[in-house]
Amino acid sequence: MSEKPKVIVYLLNPPFSALVKRGKKWFPECLQAGVMETETSCGVGIVIEDGSKFVMGPTLPRNLIAGFRASLMISRLNRFEGADMWNAMDAGQRNNSPSSFAQAIIEKIGQKAYEEIMATPVPEEIIRAMLDNQNAEDPPDLWPITDEVRAGTIQWRQEFTDFGIPHPDEIDAKKRQREETLARFEPLIESYAEYRLRSRNCNVMDFVDGALISALDFLGNAEPYPDEVIVALAGYLGDLAFQDKGSMTLASTMSQDVKDRTERESHLTSALWLVANCLKPIEEKPWWIPNFFWTPIMTYRYSLDEAMRLLKDLTEEVIRNNKARQAEAA
Repeated sequence: MSEKPKVIVYLLNPPFSALVKRGKKWFPECLQAGVMETETSCGVGIVIEDGSKFVMGPTLPRNLIAGFRASLMISRLNRFEGADMWNAMDAGQRNNSPSSFAQAIIEKIGQKAYEEIMATPVPEEIIRAMLDNQNAEDPPDLWPITDEVRAGTIQWRQEFTDFGIPHPDEIDAKKRQREETLARFEPLIESYAEYRLRSRNCNVMDFVDGALISALDFLGNAEPYPDEVIVALAGYLGDLAFQDKGSMTLASTMSQDVKDRTERESHLTSALWLVANCLKPIEEKPWWIPNFFWTPIMTYRYSLDEAMRLLKDLTEEVIRNNKARQAEAA
């Protein structure tokens, strides 16, 4: 016989009575809902009358706060069935628009009860479980703490900084900085998207946006380059990131030859866009000619070989600086 999975109980709510669906029939039982985890599930758990425990939740993310709220929702049910646990876990996430699974449990407990639960302060037991178990093989996720500080269900404390948890104000400042940076480059990003025959709002371009922010960060004090170079580099890096992360299912079926060819094509296409869009005047305007009489003759700043070599060099510099920063953090 296989061993039952070990269940860790972080918090138990008071017992409640409900009709439990078994097969096609309903039976009255006394239940307890709480925050629990096993090796494969993390979230809400149920203890039935004979002491057996059932845990429902994903392996990742390990969101104990969502599990806490899910346990409160379960405790308000008059009729309980297995699907309620998963639906409550989904509803316990702090999302702007609850999914159809979340709506199923909200309809059972009522919108008012749902809003009360989402506004309930997170107990200290849950906060401590999240912080004190960071050395576990699969530690609880800490990112929900930032969302709860913003929502007012957790008070900010210096200890969070020690764990690397960002304050909402820090998140907001980075978001504003990101938006300002992307706005500066937006005409060139749109040009690049059009050149690649892509919608500006497609998934790949989201990776290009992220790559542009990262490139500016990791290049740091390097020699300043024209904005066109930064966008071409972001296009190249964004394509690589999308291939590696954004399309894992597809990438897992690709041969290495196909991956290499895709990388070469992206490198070439980004370089071609750079050559076509990064121009320079053939000569400077003589000082004695008024501006309204001067029309500079433009030429390409880079040859194709120069553009391809530049993108390769900058890519290696970004990767090198990223690894150095990760080593410092470790």
